[in-house]
Amino acid sequence: AKTPALLSTQTSTSPTVNPVKIPVRTATQTVTQSEPKSLMKKRVLVVGASSIQFAIGTELEKRIPQYEGVEVLRFGKLASGLARPDFFDWPKQIKELAADFQPDLMIANFGGNGAQSIPLGNYKQAKFRSPEWDEEYSRRVQVIVGIAQAGGADVVFLGMPNMRSKKFAKKMRYLNKVQ
Repeated sequence: AKTPALLSTQTSTSPTVNPVKIPVRTATQTVTQSEPKSLMKKRVLVVGASSIQFAIGTELEKRIPQYEGVEVLRFGKLASGLARPDFFDWPKQIKELAADFQPDLMIANFGGNGAQSIPLGNYKQAKFRSPEWDEEYSRRVQVIVGIAQAGGADVVFLGMPNMRSKKFAKKMRYLNKVQ
């Protein structure tokens, strides 16, 4: 069994970088550059599968703390995703991480392992690209988002990048759309 990727907290030791204020739209407002500094994110939780355990995750972990006063906690788990909670329970893990770290932003990346049938219980499965799969996968994304939002965090899902294999790239575009 492979162990989960590192759990680390980093604060900035590199030169200060001025935070970029990105407009964020909510149902009732738009955050603009004139908004109070308290809207700046200071505690960023980065979670996901292989890409977070390795390439994308390590780069985010290095770069995010370059913004003054921003901390990052990264947790990645190889070969995991939202389709197979019997392999790894992401909602449980995110609850624990969020309770301990108390992020105000969660960046998530799931997908490469999601383009498969989803077990529904009682020996039933939702086939990838079926209406049942879309509904269940969407529900699982909503659970992850709900956990983060319950703790006061905003959520960003990073979509899967384009893949070399045209067949796999098509699956990832579909999965990104459902997310």
